[in-house]
Amino acid sequence: MARIAFATVGSAGDLFPLIPIAQRLIANGDIVDWIVPRSLGLYLRHCGLAAQSYGDGSELRAVNDDRLYSTDYFGWRSWSRTVNDYVLPTLAADVAVIEDRLDRLKPDVVVTSGFAVAARVAAFRRQTVQVECSIYPQHKRLALERSSFGSALRRWVSQLARTDDRAVVTRLAWGAPADVRLHDAALCRDEHSVGFPYWDALPFHHKDAAAILAHLRNAADRPTVLCTLGSFVGVAAQSTWAQLAEAVTATNVQAVFVGGAKVPAHHANEHILTVGYVPLSETVQHFDVVVHHGGLGTTFAALRAGRPAVVVPHAFDQPYNARLVEEANVGVDAQRCGILTALIRALNDESIRRTAARVGADLVPTDVAAERSANRIMQFIDRSTA
Repeated sequence: MARIAFATVGSAGDLFPLIPIAQRLIANGDIVDWIVPRSLGLYLRHCGLAAQSYGDGSELRAVNDDRLYSTDYFGWRSWSRTVNDYVLPTLAADVAVIEDRLDRLKPDVVVTSGFAVAARVAAFRRQTVQVECSIYPQHKRLALERSSFGSALRRWVSQLARTDDRAVVTRLAWGAPADVRLHDAALCRDEHSVGFPYWDALPFHHKDAAAILAHLRNAADRPTVLCTLGSFVGVAAQSTWAQLAEAVTATNVQAVFVGGAKVPAHHANEHILTVGYVPLSETVQHFDVVVHHGGLGTTFAALRAGRPAVVVPHAFDQPYNARLVEEANVGVDAQRCGILTALIRALNDESIRRTAARVGADLVPTDVAAERSANRIMQFIDRSTA
C-alpha cells in the first residue's frame, strides 16, 4: 500500500483527468490525498474526496480577468499572464504551506499537473518522489527549447529550489518533460501518451438532461448543435455566447447552450435551449455537431462521441487544441474562418463527420487510460524503494 498526494492548480479541466487515476489507485488499496487551492477543493468535496487546501481563494479572480483571455502567440500570452499575475505573487508562501502539508501527510510520491509549481518545488525541497502528469501537449516544447518565455518563473523556482540546473528548473516550473502524458496518439500524435482519462461525474440537475431530450425531440429535421465553453471560459465569454446565438439562428439548427450562457433577448427562441451543467459523456452523442472552446477535456468528450467540432479558442492551450482538431480533420478552427462559416462547414462536410467517427473509435478507453496512468505512477514508487 502506497500513499500518493495529488496536487493541481487551475480550472476543473486541470483537476478532472486526475480523478479517475486517483480512483484507480484507491481501488488498488492505496491512500490518496489531495493538495489543491480552495476553488478546486470544492469540486473534490462534491465527489466525497477530502482535500488539503491552501491559499485564500484569490485565484477565483482569474475567471473574470479579461487580460488572461488571449489567443496571441498561440495562447502563450495567456500562460505568461497567468504565471505573472497568479502564480508568482504567492509562490513562496504556497511552497511553505505545501511543505507543511507534505510533512504531515508523508506521501510516497507527489503527483502534479500543470501549474502546480509550488507542489513540485515543495516535493523537491522535501526530497519526495514526484511524477508529473501533463494534459498540455504543447508544454513539451518548454523542455526542448531555450526560450525566454517564463523567465521570471524560472528565476523564482531556481531560488526556491536552490538549484541552477536548467533541466531541473524547467521540470519544476512546467512539469516538462512529463512522466505521464494524458494525451492520445489518435489526436496528439504522441506515441508516449497513455490516453485521456476523461471524468465528468459531478452532480447535476436531471431536469436539465430531460429538458435537452425534449428539446431534441422537437427538432424535426433540423440539425442539432451542442454549445459549451467550459467551466472557466464559459463564465466570462458572454460576447461569444452572443455570437453563437447569431450563428445557430442563421443556420436554422436546434441548439442547446450548456453552462454560463446568456442568450441576447433578440436571439432567444424556441430553437435555443439553455441549461446548467450536464455531463458531456452522457449528452454529446445526441447531437450532430459540438461547438466548444477547445479545452482538452471537452475536445476529447466530442471525439469520444465521434462528433465533429467547431472550436472557438479563447486562451491557454485552446488555440493549440483547435489546430490539432482541424489538422486531424475532425472539426473546424473557428478562429481561422469565423463561427458561422465554421459551423456551416462542420454541419455539411461529410469527410469531417467520417473522420471524427473513426478517430473517436480509435481513442484509448477512459478506464484503460486511468489504469495505464496509475501503473506508471506506481512504477516510480517501486523504483524509489528498489
